[in-house]
Amino acid sequence: MSRLPANEKSEKEQLDRFFEGWGNAWKAHDLDTVAGMIDFPVLMMTDDSHGDYSQSEMEEGPWIAMMKPLLAMRPEQGAETVRQEKRSAAHRVTCFLLSDDLASCDGEASGDSAGSPLRVEFVVSRTPDGWKVKAMTQAGWGDNSTASDDSP
Repeated sequence: MSRLPANEKSEKEQLDRFFEGWGNAWKAHDLDTVAGMIDFPVLMMTDDSHGDYSQSEMEEGPWIAMMKPLLAMRPEQGAETVRQEKRSAAHRVTCFLLSDDLASCDGEASGDSAGSPLRVEFVVSRTPDGWKVKAMTQAGWGDNSTASDDSP
């Protein structure tokens, strides 16, 4: 039997605050804060433009190494990072609590340069330090040249 959440409203409010901080940290290019909001190792799942699925479990160092060049790019460089920079108040995350300690959260941010919405799926878990991201799924990372062959 699943453990139903005891106080779903309060937990959802905590998750709303968590994802507000998450979006603000991405927008500020604050990789240390973002990394601190992840429960490493994190499961990263994606596909590429051909629909080929890939996943990897990443420790903090390799995850930061993958994200750092993306956050350093400017919009005129036209990379995936442009999408990350556009996260703002328009970034919405809706969470479904599976228990008091586990949630599935769907995110949608304002679009890329073509106006397409950006969608991401998170699995978050409660740790002794509060809610943290345990898994992320976003389409298209398989085509990202900064990712290694075995990681999204």
